[in-house]
Amino acid sequence: MRLYTKLFVGTLAATALSASLVASASAGRIFLSNRNFRTVYAPLQFAAESQTISCNATMEGTFHSSTIVKVVGSLIGYVNRATVDTPNCSDNSGGSARALIQQASLPWHIQYVGFIGTLPSVRIRDQIINASFRVLGLPFGLVCEYRVSAFYIIEGPAAGSNMNTGNAFARAEELQGFASPSSFLCPNSRFTGRGAITLTGTTTAITVRLI
Repeated sequence: MRLYTKLFVGTLAATALSASLVASASAGRIFLSNRNFRTVYAPLQFAAESQTISCNATMEGTFHSSTIVKVVGSLIGYVNRATVDTPNCSDNSGGSARALIQQASLPWHIQYVGFIGTLPSVRIRDQIINASFRVLGLPFGLVCEYRVSAFYIIEGPAAGSNMNTGNAFARAEELQGFASPSSFLCPNSRFTGRGAITLTGTTTAITVRLI
């Protein structure tokens, strides 16, 4: 009897281990419902010291594949087009500071960085390489150029929600600081923002799930 019990328990353990391995393997990739994407930030905010500049910004691009293998550092897509609604930027300091995209820096590469959380509720981290902005109208008439390899988080409808079934949002990671290479007088800055990821040219939400 005792031998039978041990065999039975051993079989259960092996079955559980096998199921665990299958589950891990099945969650080894990320599936996107469409490769072409647009993200609209309303707004994207640039914060430097006590000054915050808020501008609506749009980024469009293409993922290389609708299936992303979770390999850290792998190139998964490009941002091919980026615009800022520069004339309608606002400046909380009462000034006229505004931002625009350094168009010559496009396209920007997108790299897979990893994920946050535990399965199945995870958020995907990626990195946009060498995104470049120019900020005008800063104190003392400064014009500052910022180049940043910004980290972003792709998440479900709400932070920390289940990525298996969710419309995707891209969120600029808070407190991501970057300095201007154009002048030592330019202040360090950081940016925040959150925008829905949709199919380019439509309002159709792109969904993300683990497979």
